This record gives sequence, C-alpha cells and structure tokens, in this order.
Amino acid sequence: MLCLLSAKAAGATETCVADIFQGRLDSAKKVCQTSVVLVDSTDGEEMAIKIEETMGNMPDITIECSGSEAAIQMAIHATKPGGTVALAGLAPPMATIPLAIATVKELNITCVFRYAHDR
Repeated sequence: MLCLLSAKAAGATETCVADIFQGRLDSAKKVCQTSVVLVDSTDGEEMAIKIEETMGNMPDITIECSGSEAAIQMAIHATKPGGTVALAGLAPPMATIPLAIATVKELNITCVFRYAHDR
C-alpha cells in the first residue's frame, strides 16, 4: 500500500495492484481508486497478461514489493518495453528471472533495499 500511495503522490495516473490476498486488493481499490488483479498463478507471463487486460496497457513502471521469485518474473513480463522495474521486495539469495526478456525489452531494473537505515 505504501508504494501505491507513493506512486500516486509522485503523479502516477494509472495504477494497478496485484496481490495474492483479496482483502489487500479491496483496501487498495477503496483507498486509492486503483485497478486490482488477484494473483492466482505463479506463471509470470499469465499474470502479466491479466495485468495488461485489466489496465488496458502495460505499465511504464512496475514496483515489485514482495521479493517472491514469481512476482519478479511477473514484473518483468508485465512492464512495457523501455520501462522500469523497481525491486523493492527482498528476493531470495538466488532467483531465476527471465533476463533475456528483460534484455530484449530493454528494461531498466533498479533495486531498492528498503531496510537500509535499520542498522
């Protein structure tokens, strides 16, 4: 929810939240008037298609907040060519990601360590 609110505050006009819990989606939709997608598959390509169908286009910027390997894959598949994927979730030490897809799409992938000041 914090990333969604931050995106809205920064000027995002079209947003979509994907989550495995319907309750969080209901809250996001109520608070931020956003599109929502219930994640019901670990297939990143399949979920990316649902996001595009829901939004009517591919997002320019995708913020992945969970760190799950499937969610990172979904973010890469969902983001439009030339777009940005921000990885805010803490991924496992080794994650399988579709790097060839990211390369062909010329995605900018940036990593954010949200716990940087907790030391």
